[in-house]
Amino acid sequence: MKLKRIMTQLFVAALLSSAATRADLISVTNDIAAEATVTWKATNTYLLNTIVYVQTNATLIIEPGTVIKGGTNAANLVKRAQIPNLVSALWVTRGGKIMADGTREKPIIFTMEGDDVNDPNDVPATRTGQWGGVVIMGRADQHGNGCRRQRGGAQV
Repeated sequence: MKLKRIMTQLFVAALLSSAATRADLISVTNDIAAEATVTWKATNTYLLNTIVYVQTNATLIIEPGTVIKGGTNAANLVKRAQIPNLVSALWVTRGGKIMADGTREKPIIFTMEGDDVNDPNDVPATRTGQWGGVVIMGRADQHGNGCRRQRGGAQV
């Protein structure tokens, strides 16, 4: 009887733990508006379905461990005025801020829709041009301790 109770408690604890770490998929089509501060949480995966602007005087905070995916399904992408192609990207305009400090244990991952971030071999390092990436406009230096770019499993 005692073993049954312990097994039941372990099962419930495992179930609650997996539910707490499950990421919700958040479709992003709105800009980060001027004067706003928005935080993207590590408990979610963010899918960019258009060019998302971090406008002047806006701040986007991205928690360590957050996954951001650029949309690649043309049927779901939202057209932007003045942009001739359907594309997804994150554009930080002059005067906008992005605060993204990942760690070795909890990296911030920017990738394409359809990438299984738990499988380092599902997207070949040679596969490029799937989404528009991150564009930072302005005159400031780009810096960060331990900042690196990686494509697939290979550092670039």
